[in-house]
Amino acid sequence: MMEILPFWKAHITETLLWDKIYKIKFDGRNIDVYMTTVNANIIPVRDFNGKAADFIALAKKHLKPFQVKVNTDRLS
Repeated sequence: MMEILPFWKAHITETLLWDKIYKIKFDGRNIDVYMTTVNANIIPVRDFNGKAADFIALAKKHLKPFQVKVNTDRLS
């Protein structure tokens, strides 16, 4: 069974498979989930409702270390 990662923002919903994620970065305000080198979902940290660190921990379980470029100390 493949695990999926649902994204939603207002009326927009997108479902990604973990193996379709190229990398995840944190730019100080947003978590950028890249599907390719130039295509990304940009999600403001505030939209995670305090669960951004939980999301990153989950991503680190499913992705390779070089794919998750997030310092969780900066998420708070």
